[in-house]
Amino acid sequence: MSDRHTSKFTSREYNVYLWPLVAVWAFDRLLRLLRLLYCNLRASLDKSVSRAPFATVRYSAATDVIRIHIQSSSLPLKPGPGQYYYLYQPFALKGWENHPFSLGAYSTQQEASSRAQPRIDEASSKEMTTTAAAATGVISSSESSSSLSDAAGADVPNDFVFWVRPYDGWTRRLRDQCLKSTDSESSIEPSLLIEGPYGHSKPLHTFDTVVLIAGGTGIAAAAPYMIDHQARCSSTNPSYRTRTTKIKLVWAVKQAAFLRDVCNNELATALQREDTQCALFATSGAAGARGDGGDGEDGAEEEGAMAAGEGFEIHHGRPDVAAIVAETAREAMEGGARTAVFVCGPAGMVDETRAAVHAEMKKGCRLISYVEECFGW
Repeated sequence: MSDRHTSKFTSREYNVYLWPLVAVWAFDRLLRLLRLLYCNLRASLDKSVSRAPFATVRYSAATDVIRIHIQSSSLPLKPGPGQYYYLYQPFALKGWENHPFSLGAYSTQQEASSRAQPRIDEASSKEMTTTAAAATGVISSSESSSSLSDAAGADVPNDFVFWVRPYDGWTRRLRDQCLKSTDSESSIEPSLLIEGPYGHSKPLHTFDTVVLIAGGTGIAAAAPYMIDHQARCSSTNPSYRTRTTKIKLVWAVKQAAFLRDVCNNELATALQREDTQCALFATSGAAGARGDGGDGEDGAEEEGAMAAGEGFEIHHGRPDVAAIVAETAREAMEGGARTAVFVCGPAGMVDETRAAVHAEMKKGCRLISYVEECFGW
């Protein structure tokens, strides 16, 4: 009986079905290898070959996040929202190992030269007890003093930023390399290769109002849509315009330091627009959420500055997602604005947002749409 079962394999009767699968796998590997070479090595007509992109990796113990910044003026890539890239460290112990990471932020050469100044300092964050009113509140920002270059223009994108939470495997080894660095900022400059882009963009620019709800490093999925909105607003290309007139960002993360880091750098310009509002939440202890270190009197002065648009409050606690969605649906019904609720974060936050949008749709709000981005390793 045993020989009858194994004879099917020893006689190679099924090999004809196996080789097509091997051929498809080999073809896929070949295409990825060619794409990897195309993304990192550019040969010009004078037979000169450009160098691989320059990478800086920094780990912050305060945020528990690895920031990967890849910069090159020769990358033939057009970044945008909804994209992810595979990253390689070819000269590491496991150089063949690669992982996909969502593109958190990007810029062009022209934008990099006109990046806005930081707006949130260590003294501008205050601990606040989360209430329904605080959870649904948003703080308007001042008008932007600079804008992105036209995304349809000829500028070559040269900045790619990824935010990575270190776990096991390559990300943990990358974190350990940063911690062993003698640099004061725990940063290193490894040789990294980039492959992509993969993924696709959601048409959020076709909605009147967009609400972006992010949890933790889920901001990597939301931030590119804010950058894209800014580029579309400043574009003179009629086919690259946006219908969106209002964006709300609701972002919850454990460490307040991560909020300040991203808002002071990659989102500094986008958050200064009059059509952009935000509500920031630090879910860790009071010590992590409080950044002023002052007394109540100093806090009152800072609140006045923030009301004038000089900074943003960081609420201590978790956002009331159901209340935020309910308020969004009410505004959509009153103003007749097509609204998209975009969410990327932990499973609990995604489930809560989905249930809240579904509840508003059952109440008769047909102007609200739900958009979900997968969050995970």
